[in-house]
Amino acid sequence: MPLTVIHATHEAVEKVGGIGSVLDGLITAKTYQSAVQRSILVGPLSHPNEIAVLAREGEVLFSSLDGTGQGRLATLLKQVEVEHNVNVVYGKRRFRDGAEAEVLLVDAADVNLRKIRNFKYNLYQNYGLASDRYENVDDYSLYIDCAEASYDALVALLG
Repeated sequence: MPLTVIHATHEAVEKVGGIGSVLDGLITAKTYQSAVQRSILVGPLSHPNEIAVLAREGEVLFSSLDGTGQGRLATLLKQVEVEHNVNVVYGKRRFRDGAEAEVLLVDAADVNLRKIRNFKYNLYQNYGLASDRYENVDDYSLYIDCAEASYDALVALLG
C-alpha cells in the first residue's frame, strides 16, 4: 500500500542546513520512492522570498498572497485561509533525479488569536502542554500559530 508521508520542517522550500540535507537524501532515495507515493513538506512561510524560490525550484499551485490557483483545491485552501486568518501557499518542489514533494506553507502572522488560545487550552487539557512556559520561544509560537491551519490545509489536500 503506497504511503503518504508528511514532514514538518522549516526547510520545506529549500535546503539550508542539516534537515534540508536529510530531506534531500531521504526523498531522492530509491527505497523511499518505491514505498512512498506522496511526500508533503509542511512549514511556516517565514520569508516572502520563499514563494519565488518555490516557483523557481518547482511550481506554485496556490497562493492566497497573490491569488494564484483555481478549482476545487483553491476553494478548499481559501476556506482554511479565511477560517484561520492566515495565508496559504501550496506547490511542488523538485529534487534531483526527478524526485519531487508537495510543499504547504502557512503564514500565520495575522492568525485568529481566539483560535490559538483555544488550541493552546486544548493542548494543555489533553496533553499537559503548558504553552505559557514557551511564550518567549519564537519557534514555539511560530509552529503553534501555524499548526491548526496547517492541519486543516492537509485535510483539504488529502481529501
